Order: sequence, then structure tokens, then C-alpha cells
Amino acid sequence: MLILAPIGKYSPEQARAAHSTSGQDYSVRYSLSGRPSAGPSSVGPHVDVEVQDWPSGWAKSELPSQGQGFSKNAHQNAYGASVEERTKFGNRILFKRDAEAHYAWMSNDRIVLMKFYSVDPDEFLKKYLEKYPSTL
Repeated sequence: MLILAPIGKYSPEQARAAHSTSGQDYSVRYSLSGRPSAGPSSVGPHVDVEVQDWPSGWAKSELPSQGQGFSKNAHQNAYGASVEERTKFGNRILFKRDAEAHYAWMSNDRIVLMKFYSVDPDEFLKKYLEKYPSTL
């Protein structure tokens, strides 16, 4: 489900999976190789990726209710951040910015959520959009 190989100079940390009666959730953090694993400098530039696998037809109704508050029909989500529809690498995706840059899209019965902390999103978006093309 996830890309568990380095993307650019960022390496994946240990991936996590959570299963429920309604779907499966896979997540991984990409961080700079060689960063300290503890202490105040342990959190530097990084990317959090989550791929959710939903039963047939559920992804479309679940995307707006995700914790990141994405709804392409609303001009603002619950957190007050504007949600925009953008085109990246030939795919329609949703974007919002608060303290971080958030991207989301649906790929058939999957939802892909990405959160960027001081990282250029293009390499990650390209890789994940190749694997999960948007069906927004």
C-alpha cells in the first residue's frame, strides 16, 4: 500500500497499519536519513503519508470527513483553512495550508492523505500519484 523506499533524500520510518470493520489504514513518516531519533532536534523536515483502503464506494463519502477537513464543495473547512482543487502531474487533488501543507485525493476505493513539514511536495506527490492516480 505504501512506498517503503527512499524518496529523494527522505527515508521511510517504520510503517503502521490499523484495521477496523470499515477499512484499513496504512501510514508512514519519511524523514531525513541520519536525523537524531530522540531529543529536541528529533523532529526536522518530514512527510506523513496515510493511505486508507475503504469498502467499495465509501471513499467518496469519507474524504470530506477526514481529520484534515477536506471538502472540495466547501470554501473553508472546519479549521478555517481554504481548500483548493489543484492539478499535479495531470491529476486533480485537494490542497489546504494551515501550519503545514496538506494534500488529499481519492483513487478508486482509497484515500491518500499527505502532510508536509518544511519539505517540497513534488517528489512525493509524483510517486504516490503514479501508484494511486486521482479519481476525484
